[in-house]
Amino acid sequence: MRAGPDQAVMEREREIGAVAQRLHLLTAEQVQAALAARAAKPLDDEHDAGLVYVEEGLLSRAQLDYVETVRRFKSVRVSEKRFGDLVVVRGWATAEQVHAAMEVQKMLFMREHKEVMIGEMLVRQHVITAEQRDILLQVQHRARQEELPAKTPHPSTLSPAQPSVPSPSAAAADVPPPAASEPAPQPAAPGGFSISIAENALAAFITLHDGAQRPDPDALRHALHMQHIDRVDEPALLQACAPDAPLGQPLCVAQGSAPQAGSDASLDYLFELHPLKPGRETDDTIDFRDRGDIPQVAEGAVLARKTAAVDGVPGRDVYGRVLKVAKVRDVRIQAGNGAQLEPDRLTITAQVAGHPVLTASGIIAVHPEFRIDGDLGYNTGHVDFAGRVIVSGTVQNGFHVKCGELMAGEIEGGEIEASGDVLVSGGVIGARIRADGAVKAKYFHTSHVEALGDVIVQREVVESAIETSGVFHGEACTLLASSVSAKGGVIVQEVGSASSQPCRLTVGIDERVLHQIAQHEADIAERVQALAAMAEEQAALAQQRSELGPRIAVLAQVQDKAQVRLRELEPSVQAGEGKARDLHQLLTQQAASTEEEITALFAAQDAAESALAALQVRQHEAQEQAAAWREEIVRLREWSNETPGRAEIKVQKTACQGTAIRAVHSELRLAEDKKCLWLEEREVTGEEGDTGWGLMPKG
Repeated sequence: MRAGPDQAVMEREREIGAVAQRLHLLTAEQVQAALAARAAKPLDDEHDAGLVYVEEGLLSRAQLDYVETVRRFKSVRVSEKRFGDLVVVRGWATAEQVHAAMEVQKMLFMREHKEVMIGEMLVRQHVITAEQRDILLQVQHRARQEELPAKTPHPSTLSPAQPSVPSPSAAAADVPPPAASEPAPQPAAPGGFSISIAENALAAFITLHDGAQRPDPDALRHALHMQHIDRVDEPALLQACAPDAPLGQPLCVAQGSAPQAGSDASLDYLFELHPLKPGRETDDTIDFRDRGDIPQVAEGAVLARKTAAVDGVPGRDVYGRVLKVAKVRDVRIQAGNGAQLEPDRLTITAQVAGHPVLTASGIIAVHPEFRIDGDLGYNTGHVDFAGRVIVSGTVQNGFHVKCGELMAGEIEGGEIEASGDVLVSGGVIGARIRADGAVKAKYFHTSHVEALGDVIVQREVVESAIETSGVFHGEACTLLASSVSAKGGVIVQEVGSASSQPCRLTVGIDERVLHQIAQHEADIAERVQALAAMAEEQAALAQQRSELGPRIAVLAQVQDKAQVRLRELEPSVQAGEGKARDLHQLLTQQAASTEEEITALFAAQDAAESALAALQVRQHEAQEQAAAWREEIVRLREWSNETPGRAEIKVQKTACQGTAIRAVHSELRLAEDKKCLWLEEREVTGEEGDTGWGLMPKG
């Protein structure tokens, strides 16, 4: 029982999928998914077989054509073997000759994707004649007609041994093109010629038989019309009918146009879509806390570019049928907050500086801040972001944050460097914070804080060091075993306790800036020392390079002389003179040794040049860094001088005994507990009229 139309279509889809699997182009799961998609579509068009793999994005059109070629070639090989058997049965060739021809056929297909029919190959190899080939093709065709139902086969499904005679209704059908191949011979037509059609139906040929009368152009046109071929090349047809037209070889008389495949639209993202890495590798370890850099873009930066789809151009075969091309795919390009789609509808740019992201729905946006939902730890790695960083959880121990501004739930052992404010809704434990803005938290434990702006604490500071160029605001805060230096003064609720180490308070002095300037000066001194060492290294390398040149020149002269002498000895060596042969061998060894030495000297010279170039880069970088630090020192001093200090301390409850207080010109240590202490440094006049500075009660 024959399979119905739907079953036949699905069977061919399965065959194509199976071939693609064998070629390792698809997996079994992809084939099953494609078959399921195909089953959901109308199955009344066999000529669309295989396109589902293209439509589902699993194969390109070129890959599908290749798969279809391989599939068809395998089926063709069956009829080719039958043809070979007929040749052997009739005694026109041996089994070995047929086997060799089929192996060559297979090789041509595998290497060059050429499909040459076995009959044509045997003719070319002069094993059989063209007439014998045509006879067997007719025999094979009749055998096939007896096996098949009474239905004219579609030309695209004929084997190479079958004549391609489409019905008139087939001329308007749209069919996908099969792969190109050699023309398949047809039965001889009246007038001493035969018509053959290329396997891809893009060309029609006539073969003029030896000894037959030249065809009349009208007869040839009629024969082509009977084959439903309507794209006749009239000049070629007239040339084929000319007296000097070659015999016994296919002459193209009709030409179709191959389809031109289109190209799908594509979208190129110009920022890192998956920035987080497993960790950064060092020489022998992996730092799992370093997950890579966070993508950042400036305002106006291009974030994505779309390449528009290009529609394919359908072709036409020699029957006039349209050869379809696969429909191209488009992609959506969408801009979200902080990004905009340009008027060309192909480019997205950043409206603001920040962190570019691609959402799950394919929207490209720019966030002026970098948000972390949860903790900043091993899942995120260190963070280096020029804008605002928002951490809803905790900055965990061992992780660094370098940013413009930080907002976090808590900080536990992290290291923070901010060009703006650091605002912590909870507490800070075991952390180091350096900010050019203000720092705010509920409490600080065993932490070190340096801020150019104010420091605001709500509860307590325990065993910590605070340096601020602004004011220390701790109206409800208790200081325990800590030091606070605030150029703008200190306001605190309590200082110290009976059981804790005394606190140290410094007011009116910008220790934050002074310490930073001292650090920069130390760094500059280190760079100057390094530059001096680099200068010595540079001189040594230059000396080494200058010494290598003359040595190479001397050795080159020695080598040249040896080569001249070797050429002079050649005639004597050829004559068999023993002394000349021994001298020639010695000079050859010396020349080889000299060549090795010259090569080594050139390598040393190149190494010296490379080392000098690398050294110059290091010197330039060191000089630039030192210059940047000098500029920073000038800037810090100017900024500090523009904002005068305020040597004032206000303790709203109790300042415990032992508290050390230092101002610009004076200092003191409390000998006993003091309540509601409010001191300021001012110039005072003594009983004898002398003047000086002291920390005096305010009011």
